[in-house]
Amino acid sequence: MKYHVSATIAYEARAAFGAGINVYSARFYRNSELKGKSLTFWGLEAGSIAFAKEDIGGSGHFAMLFVGLERFITKKMTLSFDISPAYISLSPDDISVEGIELVYNLGINFYSN
Repeated sequence: MKYHVSATIAYEARAAFGAGINVYSARFYRNSELKGKSLTFWGLEAGSIAFAKEDIGGSGHFAMLFVGLERFITKKMTLSFDISPAYISLSPDDISVEGIELVYNLGINFYSN
């Protein structure tokens, strides 16, 4: 769910689910001016991770600074891509693992207004 406060500022609540993994996060966007059918953006995202696979389970968190491009396909639909170095920290059982990973997001957005 993405909410545009203005033409340049937006907030988004995100969730991703898979077999044995759940990710919840919040994003802050800063958009550039629309140029033709495209706009660039940057922002911050932070969230939590919970996982349970075979013999391992645990939780963690992540934070990232991203940059991306959104292109209008129709008047109310866009294709969006962003890339980010993300700091990820996971704690399965009694072990702690953390580091920087490269994260890519590709999405289709539908706007109601």
